[in-house]
Amino acid sequence: MKNLLIFALMAMFVIACNSNGTNDAENNDEQSSGIKKYDIESGYITYKMSMMGMDTKTTMYFKDYGKTEASITEMEMMGQKSTTKMLRKDNIVYSYSLEQKMGTKMKMGAEDIAAEGEMGRLDEKTIVDQMGGTKMGTEKILGKECVVYEVTIDDAKSKYWIWENMVFKMVASQNQMEVTMEAVDFKETSDFPAGTFDVPTDIKFTDPNEVTDFDKEDAAG
Repeated sequence: MKNLLIFALMAMFVIACNSNGTNDAENNDEQSSGIKKYDIESGYITYKMSMMGMDTKTTMYFKDYGKTEASITEMEMMGQKSTTKMLRKDNIVYSYSLEQKMGTKMKMGAEDIAAEGEMGRLDEKTIVDQMGGTKMGTEKILGKECVVYEVTIDDAKSKYWIWENMVFKMVASQNQMEVTMEAVDFKETSDFPAGTFDVPTDIKFTDPNEVTDFDKEDAAG
């Protein structure tokens, strides 16, 4: 199950939120300036994803070749609808609930940015050389000629359809469980809905890396 979740998260381009954090902004900017996560400068892609009988819809907007991204995910569980948004901007990751008006704010550390430069691109070098995957051929999705790869790690199997370092389809399975994700809309554009990349002012953000007064008292015994 662990590997399956890793595949799903990787395919959805979720930025890991377990950084150590750093105040070395100059170092962060220097390391991230040359990163091109995608070969497309700007646009959006919408996915439909199915896992354990639960369907979700995610639209990911990006610009500056993926340096700035905003993903909006809509899901329904037990009759309850929820909308979450993740914004990566200026090496800070914001993740929040639009209904609860609460979320987290974390600055990416230098190590996180360097790791993104190495693993952020889902290209042939990453999938074949680093993940041990196999190139299976090509297939068109939404009119794009995608390269198809298969990856097997332990008892988890995944299959990716990649175009310009972007996942257009992903199927991952492990222990009779399966995650399916497929792009249903894609457009290269620099015209985004108003406020797509703005940090909201009505959300209460907390930093999980910050030590609170309660934590200090608890550590003191």
